[in-house]
Amino acid sequence: MPDQITLERRTFLRGALAATAAAALPLGIMTGCSSQWASAANVSIKTGLTEEERAAVTPDPSYMGGKTNFCGQEIKIGTGENGEAANQALLDQQAHYLPAHMVKVTDRVYSAIGNALSNSTMVIGDTGIIVIDTGECRETAELDYEMFRTVTDKPVVAVIYTHCHYTGGTTAYLPANNPDNVPIIAQERFMEALLSPFTETATSYVDRAHTMFGDYLPIEGEDGRTSCGIGPFYSNPYVKSFTPGFIPPNKLIPAAEKEVVEKIDGLTFHFYPTTSDSADNINIFIEEENTIVTNQAWGVMYNMYTLRGEKYRNPVTMLAALDVLRDLKADNMVPVHALPLLGSDKVAEELTLQRDAIQFVYDQTIRYLNKGYTPDQIVAAVRIPEFMASGDITKPLYGEFEHYVRGVYSGLIGWFSGDPLELHPVSKEYESAYFVQLAGGADALTAEAQKALDDNQYAWAATLATHVLNASPEHNSAKTVKAQAYRKMGQVSQASNTRHWYHTEAWKLEGNLDKSMVPAVITKDKLMAAPRTLVLDMLRVSIVPEKAEGMNESLVVTYSDENASTSMIVRNCIGQVKQGAIENPSVEIVLAYTVMLDIVLGVKSFDECLKAGDITVKGDAAKLETIMGVCEMQL
Repeated sequence: MPDQITLERRTFLRGALAATAAAALPLGIMTGCSSQWASAANVSIKTGLTEEERAAVTPDPSYMGGKTNFCGQEIKIGTGENGEAANQALLDQQAHYLPAHMVKVTDRVYSAIGNALSNSTMVIGDTGIIVIDTGECRETAELDYEMFRTVTDKPVVAVIYTHCHYTGGTTAYLPANNPDNVPIIAQERFMEALLSPFTETATSYVDRAHTMFGDYLPIEGEDGRTSCGIGPFYSNPYVKSFTPGFIPPNKLIPAAEKEVVEKIDGLTFHFYPTTSDSADNINIFIEEENTIVTNQAWGVMYNMYTLRGEKYRNPVTMLAALDVLRDLKADNMVPVHALPLLGSDKVAEELTLQRDAIQFVYDQTIRYLNKGYTPDQIVAAVRIPEFMASGDITKPLYGEFEHYVRGVYSGLIGWFSGDPLELHPVSKEYESAYFVQLAGGADALTAEAQKALDDNQYAWAATLATHVLNASPEHNSAKTVKAQAYRKMGQVSQASNTRHWYHTEAWKLEGNLDKSMVPAVITKDKLMAAPRTLVLDMLRVSIVPEKAEGMNESLVVTYSDENASTSMIVRNCIGQVKQGAIENPSVEIVLAYTVMLDIVLGVKSFDECLKAGDITVKGDAAKLETIMGVCEMQL
């Protein structure tokens, strides 16, 4: 394995920055600097770095104050309508969505854009309309429906879910519970995919999702949220409430089929089950309109990895699905996100470019992996051609190519890069405290971080400030430097996920973060379909082992409205969850499942429900307190 894989980027480092320890020290990093380390008292950040030097520090020089990004495009910072400072590419994308509007694709196909993160599409049949995807909630769906009603007043005769993410507004189109049994079509794995986030990891998953979508940020001001790239926003800030409006599908497309053809209200729909960013994806081809509706190819570069965390998104599966779409030779393509593509030449060109960009990332990651490169080295080595990042549906306005490389590596190999140092590393606190001492103390290293920030070395300033904060978490000056460095990195970022994450962390460092402002993602209508073990699964992963050592107690939860039970045995630091009721539990609680959901969602408290007679405790009530006493999560 070579010692340096991008020598042209890193010439000036000459070893000082190549080693991890040296990278954390404010040592001279200029070309031809002395190989002898200077004493800590004499070292200082070099300012006035050249563009070449900035490009040598990170694969994307814009995060070190460079004038261009990862593939040589010039960086421009603009100000949005609400005062948000952001990469002009993100602001330009926002202009495509706002104000909300409708795009006529054909005489029968219309796409509503700008009311939510996703589009809703109307297909006009012989007697009614078919609605494809229903948005995030009832309120945003009603806005889409109003636009559709300007074209036709035909009734809704079918609903299709391309996948499970944007199905929260169906009751805007159909009465709750769908009494007329209007077909609601989805892929066979729909419910599995819908419930996949609602597991033990739901708390972390939802929080990370809100962070990447910018939901914790204000609407106005320098740090205000921008376009999400794939749509204007995840949680529409201009609607007053977020009423859940999900209705489960009643007609499923088999996941194992390559193609399923259905006649719906006089039109021929071809369904292609596959996997995209969700396991339940179905791509749709409307034969008479020669038009694709898809979640496979977005209006920006597909997110091969998402910062909120997901299972590995296999590019091989994506490539096969995109090739199916290309072979259709459609006249138009309506993505679930961003703008429709109109014209057969444009559809063919953009689909080819996106599938080739995905293959490029996959193949080149493996190429360098097979050479023995580490993830960092691979990221530095894989150069995305500018033309691949410049197509209508390949601009990295949502995620970043650098993260896709890391996603492929970890998906194929896992966390270990091959460097034995990773097997038993020293703690970050110890490492940073040592570097802070070498630098002459926390104040001295913070001063160096400020110098780096003043020279627009954003990533380096954040790195130095992080070492200070690892050693002294309440060092206010280091917090200020790090927050401002993150803010500047967010402003240069072309990717909305990255920008929102940086700005949210800046708010956290400055003590301004308020997470109570966001609408709930885990809602009662969705949890009604969740496995009944979910609540106890969430309890078991909150067990504090030191408190539970030597314990042997058990809890049965019986849902009286469903005649169903689940059990948890707390045994020596772990909780084992089982379906059904075990014999002779320490304690049993009996309540309706709907009451349990009210407790979990914070609508009512356990004590309130107990006092009202909605909960019955059987057995030793003190045992319930004992079990709850070892859990961080409380009922």
